[in-house]
Amino acid sequence: MMGKTPDPEAKDSVKRMLAEFRKKRKKENKQLREEINRSKQKRKLAIQELLGQKENMQKEETRETGVKVETVAEKAEKLKEKEEAPAEEFPEKEAREISDEEILEVIRVYPEGIKLPEIGEELGVHYIQIANLVSDLVEAEQVEKEDKLYKIQKNNN
Repeated sequence: MMGKTPDPEAKDSVKRMLAEFRKKRKKENKQLREEINRSKQKRKLAIQELLGQKENMQKEETRETGVKVETVAEKAEKLKEKEEAPAEEFPEKEAREISDEEILEVIRVYPEGIKLPEIGEELGVHYIQIANLVSDLVEAEQVEKEDKLYKIQKNNN
């Protein structure tokens, strides 16, 4: 069975329709991109306006109360300075094996409770290193956690 040869007029018609479709799609895409960019620009201006209003309100509050209110720009500058702080300002804590008993000893010294970072500080390690161990002690009901404070379980004094 031999295949039919395509009608040249139909073939040209399909090519024209396809070319028109691509041209129309390209034009619509361009319009959508322009609309998105305009929308982004409007949002950016609205955010800048809100930040400016907030900063003006903070300056007005400073004038009225005499108490310095930190502006958004000042907060951003402080964060930038903090990020650029030299590494030696934050000494590395020694990584070492910590036993459950060491953790329990520290918690016993603080019957009113002690926070996880403070436990780490007492042991001379970063608190992340002991977080799982302390969680295990809570799960084993040797330690109780109330808010962010860890205390010895009352039946384990």
